[in-house]
Amino acid sequence: MPRELRFVTDNYGLLDLNFRSERKSAYPARTLASKIGRDFLKMDSLIDKKLFLKRMQADWWRRVGKNGEAAGLIQAMNREDLDKILTNFTLTSKYDLKEASRELFYSIADIQVRSESSRYFADSTPVNIMNAVHINELLQGSKFINMIRDGRDVVSSVLTQRWGPTDALDGLAWWKNRIIEGHHQMMKLDKSQVMELRLEELVELNREESYQRLLNFLDLQDHPRMRKYFNETIRSEKMSQGNWKTQVPDPGRFDQKYLEILTELEESGIWITQHY
Repeated sequence: MPRELRFVTDNYGLLDLNFRSERKSAYPARTLASKIGRDFLKMDSLIDKKLFLKRMQADWWRRVGKNGEAAGLIQAMNREDLDKILTNFTLTSKYDLKEASRELFYSIADIQVRSESSRYFADSTPVNIMNAVHINELLQGSKFINMIRDGRDVVSSVLTQRWGPTDALDGLAWWKNRIIEGHHQMMKLDKSQVMELRLEELVELNREESYQRLLNFLDLQDHPRMRKYFNETIRSEKMSQGNWKTQVPDPGRFDQKYLEILTELEESGIWITQHY
């Protein structure tokens, strides 16, 4: 089932709405607000809520997806349900913003899942890991799987995306910063909430053990449907490993820079195994 959670971590989403003073670097207006004072922050809060509601009814509700078809919340719920949820949020957020935000999230999640037996609502948005502390504060008891992939393959992939870096070496710096921030976020959470997993090991190098680790972490029993999906969909031929060798302008320099970054990460206490 298509699911939509952009309203959590996107600009002016729930995290911005609830933790704007801690995320002030996200917007120049917030940097200015810290200099001007409390009154501006109060006004900024009202602006944030209006922009949040506007995006909930605009691009988070419906936008054109990669395949040209409608994407957004419209894929899994109707507008009447959304309007009811937003009306309730507008009323309750006046008194307790965090609780109103939680209620909004779970109301939308329940509609999208439509199953009383489901224990988890999973979302694979990469920036979730870099916002894990705030997500956990808002959605208490969340579990985080920090999926790490070879940085060269990550950069090769994101260079084709309109939202990613456009230069290969800049892309490696971008990847490094994400790895560091993700590591710092994970260190601040309870160990029972955090699991680190290498994509290469799950897909090819250590499939069965990685799969079992996932089940243990989530306290789930194996299931025929889940096993079938894993066997048929999580395949090495879909991983595009090593494409960077023919896609980046100077593969040799690119590879050398990556090795330097791995050394820098190791010196700071972050070990990223190089599998190839």
